[in-house]
Amino acid sequence: MWLPRQDELALPTGLDVGCHDHPVVILSDKAQRNKVVVLTLTSFGGTDLSTKHPDNPARRSSYLPISPSPPHPDNGIILKLKQNARLKKNSYISTETQHTVLLSALRTYTSRDRDPTHENHPQSSRQPAAKEYILTSESFKKLTKYAKFPAAGAHAHAHAEQADRQARHQARARDRAALQQLEAETKAAEAQRAYCYCAGCGRWRAAAGVHGLPLTPGCDYRRRASGYQTVAAGRSDDGGRSASGDGGFAVGAKTVLAGLASLVTVGYLGGKWLGKKLFG
Repeated sequence: MWLPRQDELALPTGLDVGCHDHPVVILSDKAQRNKVVVLTLTSFGGTDLSTKHPDNPARRSSYLPISPSPPHPDNGIILKLKQNARLKKNSYISTETQHTVLLSALRTYTSRDRDPTHENHPQSSRQPAAKEYILTSESFKKLTKYAKFPAAGAHAHAHAEQADRQARHQARARDRAALQQLEAETKAAEAQRAYCYCAGCGRWRAAAGVHGLPLTPGCDYRRRASGYQTVAAGRSDDGGRSASGDGGFAVGAKTVLAGLASLVTVGYLGGKWLGKKLFG
């Protein structure tokens, strides 16, 4: 495959300019989110690896030759293409850096009007299809092993990400379980609550001993059948405004009427007695 110049692409690749306008070899066996990992190829302007880096074995170790280039001068490795396909120029795969690019950004060799092995040589004839420029299985295994693909760091990073996702999932599950348990305990506690209606003050109060709340000061603490009524759970201790407002008013009215009746009775009897004394 071929990585075009940046100005020929709709989206930036984030790679150095020197990586563009070069052939690449794809390492990924399949695209992940339309992205693949590639290595770039170079022809060193038509020179071989020994001529390019005669006194630098460290630099030479970053490249692997593709036949018909000479074998690597230090390790003797030579990579081959299927069906004995040959690139126009001796080419070398740079194994120093693995690049991630969009698969859609790559072009086939035949889609360009220039030589796929070097950017400075126009095509004089139609090149073979891209499928003919494929490393043999043995050469591809050599390349991936030499380039350490997939990298151990990538494996470790992926494993760490997976472990982190699992830890977050387990933490969320524990939080949900704890919340459900708390809700169940709260409902159970609410179901055990009991409230009493105080006839003395006309208020709903929590039953003594359940929550340790005293009854309203000033109440007659006599526990009469008509004075206290245990009710179902769910009433709030809001001072009886919603649950017993009418009951409180009724009790107060009865008390007032009883007092008035007593006054009338006392007044009537007192007047009758006084009349007898005065008028015989």
